Amino acid sequence: MKKKRYFQLNIGWQLIALFFLSIAIIGIYIVIRSFIESNFLVTFLLSLPVIFCFYTFIRFEHNRIVLNEEYIFMPSDWMFWKEKIQYKVTIRYDEINEINLVKTNTNSLSKRIKRASPIFPLTFLEFKCNDGTYKRIFVLYYTKKQRIRMLEEIKKRMKVAGNNTEITSTSDLLNDILTYE
Repeated sequence: MKKKRYFQLNIGWQLIALFFLSIAIIGIYIVIRSFIESNFLVTFLLSLPVIFCFYTFIRFEHNRIVLNEEYIFMPSDWMFWKEKIQYKVTIRYDEINEINLVKTNTNSLSKRIKRASPIFPLTFLEFKCNDGTYKRIFVLYYTKKQRIRMLEEIKKRMKVAGNNTEITSTSDLLNDILTYE
């Protein structure tokens, strides 16, 4: 099976990312013009916001879910350790025992976020593994259609990996969201 990547496609999220990308493109144009005109001060002052905009855009698109042939992968986010929501996680298809959609105020390791508590509960896909551990993937900014596609693809890949565990139907998973404090 081919590797699949899922990026956050929430319309609000994408509008913010598009805004930062357009600012960066406009900034690059102005930086190049000022560089050609040999105005070093303008070039220097404009290069800092342009670099910030590109960094922000890349950071928005960094949070992706990758479905490989053997495992699910999500990198950790780039927040400081006191604010981190998602830690790097790898889940093999053959070790999945149960899947739930979970809303909680904790991070992907089920620990309280140190610096600030989230304003609204964070949404995770929670996988119970054969050894009894739980692994979470942050899916708050993914649309409902993306979640459906992702869950269906995970179920297919579980069967290919030889995991015949009976998983709740996708519609039931999306309707029965567990809430943890």
